[in-house]
Amino acid sequence: MLNSRCEGADFMAVGTTIKTIQDIMRKDAGVDGDAQRISQLSWMLFLKIFDDKEKEYELFRKGYRSPMPDRLRWRNWAAQDEGITGDALMKFIDTDLFPTLKELPAEAGSNGSGILLRRVFEDSYNYMKNGTLIRQVANNLDSRPLITRREGLPPNHHTAVFVFQGSHPPGVICPAVRSIQ
Repeated sequence: MLNSRCEGADFMAVGTTIKTIQDIMRKDAGVDGDAQRISQLSWMLFLKIFDDKEKEYELFRKGYRSPMPDRLRWRNWAAQDEGITGDALMKFIDTDLFPTLKELPAEAGSNGSGILLRRVFEDSYNYMKNGTLIRQVANNLDSRPLITRREGLPPNHHTAVFVFQGSHPPGVICPAVRSIQ
């Protein structure tokens, strides 16, 4: 169920984080407009949320195998405040992360997760050209949990935060929550 009301401290904090990320992306020469910012933020959010879910799967799903090589997992390159940055980060994203995920074998991982990753990255593109700014975006994304367990929901339900611009005034970002399994 989607809740599009802008209420609560969690929503405000997520909205502030997204606004900060948009401001960082505006400084990057490779990102020209909202469409590119949304596309850039989408693949980064996807990897962050995917990694958060994988941490849970590793604990509770016997035999779970990640479809991603360890070096490509969010926790190993993005979730470190002082991690890879600058030209080294750009090279990693453009010559390792994207090419590997675009060609990921369908049988990689458990439960079709390799197919999911490949499909997400087939049409994704890294628009940002400044690895230091990408590091700042990653640090901001990593500063707040995007998947949380909500009381009152069955154990296999979680809440993921999705940000959208709907029927709100231009420039106003309203976080929404959606229950996911």
